[in-house]
Amino acid sequence: RRWWHRSTKTVALRDARALGSSLDKNGAATATFAPLAEKDVGVALDTESVARDLFPAAERLLEKHTGCARAVVFDHVVRIASGPDNAPVSGAAAAPSGPINFVHNDYSVNSGRPRCRMLLKPFATSEAALDEVVG
Repeated sequence: RRWWHRSTKTVALRDARALGSSLDKNGAATATFAPLAEKDVGVALDTESVARDLFPAAERLLEKHTGCARAVVFDHVVRIASGPDNAPVSGAAAAPSGPINFVHNDYSVNSGRPRCRMLLKPFATSEAALDEVVG
């Protein structure tokens, strides 16, 4: 049994870059993110190279734009199975997850806190510090 139900709603999609949104005013903002060299754009990345090459760049972008002391990027899902010119890829990227065709949240009220504790524990200076951040 699912705890949610599916409903359909028509919404207008707009280019968010033209809105001039800000984190403080809108809770979301756009930023330029170009961590790969020009020659690497469009190259299919396996799970390990995404974590190795893109996670640190995403963390630095978040730290810069939010002013936080430390950002932790911890998860991603491969949803494509081809590289440049639709060439097939091998390895972990060869078995991508299918598309998600509805708005969703990966964490519930009950699962979010334990997941954060598990992910942030390696960065905490003490259990008390972890409690202060996660609760």
